Amino acid sequence: MKNLPVAVRNKAVEIANALLDEILLWLRLIRLDGKHGIRK
Repeated sequence: MKNLPVAVRNKAVEIANALLDEILLWLRLIRLDGKHGIRK
């Protein structure tokens, strides 16, 4: 990221963190669900 305004960079970090949380949540759910996972 070169010379992005701080606000833009902060927003990007915020979005990335939110996505990461979503992914971790899904991984946890899938692991908990185990054998009858949410896979198609």
